[in-house]
Amino acid sequence: MYHSGPFKKWSFVVIVTLLPSKPMTNQRTDPISTPAIQPLQQFFETSSHLCLILRAHDHFIIEMANDAFLAATSLRRELVIGKNLFEIFPLSSIEDSDDSINVLRASLNRVLTDQCANTITIRQYIIPSRDSGESALYQYWKLSNTPVFDPSGHLRYIIHQAEHIIDPMIACAQRSESISAFAAIFEQAAVGLALLTAEGHWIRANTRLCEIIGDGYEAIRMRSFQDIFYPNDPTGYAEFLHPLLAGEIQTRSTERCHLRNNGHGIWVRLFMTWIRLADSLVDYFVLVVEDIQTCKEMEENLKEAKRLAKLGYWKWDRDTHTHTWSEEIYRIYGRDPALPPAIYPEVQMYFTEESWLKLAAAVEKSLAEGGAYECDAEVVRPDGSHRWITARGDAIRKRDGQILALHGTVQDITDRKLAEQALLQLNASLEARVAERTAELNTLNQSLESFVYSVSHDLKGPLRGIEGYSRFLEEDYAERLNEEGRLFVANIRAGVTQMSALIDDLLAYSRMERCKLEPTPLDLSILVNEVIAEYAQDISAHEIKIVADLPSTYVQADADGLALVLRNLLGNAIKFSKYASQPRIEFGVRKEASFVITWIRDNGIGFDMKYNDQIFEIFERLHRLEDYPGTGIGLALVKKAMQRMGGQVWADSAPGKGATFYLKLPVYITHRDPQ
Repeated sequence: MYHSGPFKKWSFVVIVTLLPSKPMTNQRTDPISTPAIQPLQQFFETSSHLCLILRAHDHFIIEMANDAFLAATSLRRELVIGKNLFEIFPLSSIEDSDDSINVLRASLNRVLTDQCANTITIRQYIIPSRDSGESALYQYWKLSNTPVFDPSGHLRYIIHQAEHIIDPMIACAQRSESISAFAAIFEQAAVGLALLTAEGHWIRANTRLCEIIGDGYEAIRMRSFQDIFYPNDPTGYAEFLHPLLAGEIQTRSTERCHLRNNGHGIWVRLFMTWIRLADSLVDYFVLVVEDIQTCKEMEENLKEAKRLAKLGYWKWDRDTHTHTWSEEIYRIYGRDPALPPAIYPEVQMYFTEESWLKLAAAVEKSLAEGGAYECDAEVVRPDGSHRWITARGDAIRKRDGQILALHGTVQDITDRKLAEQALLQLNASLEARVAERTAELNTLNQSLESFVYSVSHDLKGPLRGIEGYSRFLEEDYAERLNEEGRLFVANIRAGVTQMSALIDDLLAYSRMERCKLEPTPLDLSILVNEVIAEYAQDISAHEIKIVADLPSTYVQADADGLALVLRNLLGNAIKFSKYASQPRIEFGVRKEASFVITWIRDNGIGFDMKYNDQIFEIFERLHRLEDYPGTGIGLALVKKAMQRMGGQVWADSAPGKGATFYLKLPVYITHRDPQ
């Protein structure tokens, strides 16, 4: 609510009675030489200005107040005389009353210390109303203070003149736009902002500052800047603030760990700026507080990562000729951290001669050609220990190519180098062991070949003799042998046949382990039909239906090895399905990525899958020899051949439901035009 009426100005004078002090004539401006209060009394009584006389030595006790002041403020004289100035005026401010009172007090103190005139900008106050029904009026005041000296040059009084602007629009026109903009910026800033007195007391603070400090504004204003950010550290506070108070610098910054009320610490960056308002010459401090806790945590994480990675950073600035080293570089080189970073020529002392020549050449090439450099080098520490590093660097250049600075990293790779050396030694040892084992295997292979030769000749020779003599008995002496004798001879001949077959299969298995296979492109359909033709007599004798309508499909395999596999699987299929009511054997094929899957399926007796792994082992049989003849080596030979050709074999079966054997072989890729 504003007091309406025609535009006019009121003014009043405040004269402050002071204790004697040393005159400062060189700083006085516009002095009013009045020797005592009494001569001024008549002036106050008759002046249309608003006037007060105060005793400064007694906390600004009001000695006199003229009628104009009492009329303007709606106060009675007996309620004013003997009161402290700040008990009476300003009564209240609609915005930041403490701020306004502090400004008034600072203005008076400025007059005392500088002994020169001081002015306060327009401010809005609440003044008691005498005429209206309202309890108070909003009024705008512009204040100025002028020093008054006695004949001896001592400052005795201050004339305090106030211009009361009744039309509020004039004040609003001067202030509203800038104040609103400032208030919005101040309150919505992403950093903490505050205005402080020269003594470090809070005048105003935004919400973000309260959030960072971790307390409400009312609680914050009860403590000083020092209490909050420099508790128990007066020395640090003095070192931070002294250059500002002394006028040596205008802005100062530092980083502090602020301890909140909840006991948690938070890192903040403080920016303090000293400001003197031109119109009032009142000193303030503008404080900016930035929450850098996340940055500090990231710095610590990065520092720890560099420590774990054993990675150091360096930089050389051409303009300032300054060198910068990280802590890790000091550790890598073994340099005393109390020493400054080593300059480029001095760094040579930390390298072996060979490594320094290599590194220097890489640096010179980088500077000449403009690219980055990287090389491994051997470091010799002052204590004589050796380390290995990877040095990387680059130049920071202007657009014209002129070098501004050099920077780079040094990484301790000693552990890696030691591991590489150990690996080289291990490889050398392994190569020696492989050569030794190869020689042993060659010897064993020669022994095995000798054994195979013995089996094929020395063992088969007696078998042939047994077979021959048993045949003579059967042919020449059959009439002399009774039934039991003839059975014995038949068993001998069957045993010889079985033993001969077993020896043949063992020899085949041995050859499969040792022989050199030659993978070639084979048409699977042709090879299957050739193997089927070999068993044509057995197939016809047992009236077995063969289904083998395979498309032309090429695989990469050894011809003899794959033929051996197919013969064994087809022979087994015939053996175990020939007694079925309608024996049937089916061949199939399909492609899967870079492999070909082919299978042989029969409808014979099948087997239990719990024996799936057992049937591929040598000498393993699931049936009696009398029921299903065989050596027990066939499927083991199939498995070995498939492994040697880079393939696989597996089976799927159930008792009484036949069996299916699958072969997986690499597909043969023809070199055709992609089109």
